[in-house]
Order: sequence, then structure tokens, then C-alpha cells
Amino acid sequence: MNCQDALDLLYDIIDREASEIDAQQVKEHLDNCRDCFEVYRLEQSVQDFINEKIQTPTHNPRVEELRAKIISQLDEIDRESPTKRETRFFRLTTRTLVAAASLVILIGASFLVAAFYRHDDLYIPLERAHWDVTKNIDAYQNGPVTQQLLRTIEQDHLYTVSDRVLQFDLLGGKNEQLMDATMSHMVYKKGDKLVSVFFVPDDQYEISSDLEETRVVRNNLAFFDHNCRGCRLVFHRIGSLIVIAASTERDIDLLDFVPGLAAI
Repeated sequence: MNCQDALDLLYDIIDREASEIDAQQVKEHLDNCRDCFEVYRLEQSVQDFINEKIQTPTHNPRVEELRAKIISQLDEIDRESPTKRETRFFRLTTRTLVAAASLVILIGASFLVAAFYRHDDLYIPLERAHWDVTKNIDAYQNGPVTQQLLRTIEQDHLYTVSDRVLQFDLLGGKNEQLMDATMSHMVYKKGDKLVSVFFVPDDQYEISSDLEETRVVRNNLAFFDHNCRGCRLVFHRIGSLIVIAASTERDIDLLDFVPGLAAI
């Protein structure tokens, strides 16, 4: 499936009207195409936000009147025949703009923008760093830089980085600047599957309180398990070190890559 095919099916995917085969093909495409994933993520965020606000009742007659008009406009767009829509993506954009423009008036633009982009600040840099590994995997090959990073992590934070986890071998790592912090980015590899593990001192990075609702406890250890549409992130804190595992593969148990007691 190419990008145009994925975008043509985007509206049906968001409305859960696509067939299982189409949905699976689009999912596979989004897992490997950052540009289409960004479009999908933004449109889904807009749609979720709109649905939430439209369905939330108020006691203000003027607000309820505007809400009713928005719903009426959306229903009218949905009833249009295919000949009146050039593409599904045009339908999606039109529907979104009608509702979003009305809701901006209703609740204020600042809140709307914050709802869309908070995810970008907290998680997208980590996801992008993991995605970019495949473009320059040679930069992570085990060598003097990797060995120095491993020694620093062990000496400064009393944390020993495993060289093998779940049959994944440690490929190597390097330092990267992410979100105003210096993170040691280690990469594990098994076949064509990759897992990134980021190590960062807790005086440079703070686990977001937004993750509290994602807390997972296993064997008396706590983790923060954040599932995005294009990448999964697992956070934990051990001593003075924050450890974050990332992968696009859904069948990998990332909790095994970040052992320790997590706490905000």
C-alpha cells in the first residue's frame, strides 16, 4: 500500500468503517511511514477532541444551540453522495474544518492547540529518534563510544546495561540531544527487529505526570507504558537514572528492557 492509498482510506479507518483487510494494511503502512502517521495522528486527535466536546452536555442554551448546529453540519456532510466529494481525504478535511472552526469559537483556540500538540513535546522526539535508527544503524555499532557510555552509566548510576534481552543483542549506542537532555541511546537488534533504550540522568529529564494513568505493576515493579499509534514507549526510574524503551513492534515485551522500580 502506498501513501495515497493509505490517505484515501484514512477517513474510513478513523470512523471504523474500513474492512479488516484495509485496516490491517493501513496500520502496517502507518507503522512504517512517518509522514502518513503524522497526518493520521493529527486527524484522529482532532476527531477525538471534537467528538468529546460535542457529546459533553452543558447548561448554557447558547452553547447547546451552537452544538446542535455543528452536529447538523456534520450530518449533512456525511449524507453527501460520493460524487460531491472529490476524495475521502477532502471529506475528512472538510468535516474536520467545519467542526474545528466552530469549536474554536466555542471553547477557545489555545485549549484546542494544546490538546493537539502536547503529545509532540512529550513523546515524538523519542519516537523519531527510534525511527531514525534504521537510516543510520552503523552509527550504533558496538565500539569505543559504546563501551565508554556503558562504563559511565554503571559508574555514575550503578546500573549495568544488559548485553542481551529476550534474544535481542546489544548492537551499540551513542549520545544524543533529545528534549534538552543528553541521552545515551542504546540499540538492541534481533533479525530485522529493533528496540531503542534511552538512559538519561533524572536531573535532566522528568517523567511526565500524564503517564501516571499508564502505570503497570509486574513482580512488584512499576512501569509507565505509553502506547502510541506508531510507537510504544515504556518508562521507569531507578535511582538517579531514567530508562525509556521504544519499539514499533507490538509483540515485544518492552518491560523486560527496563527492569527496576519506577516512580514519579
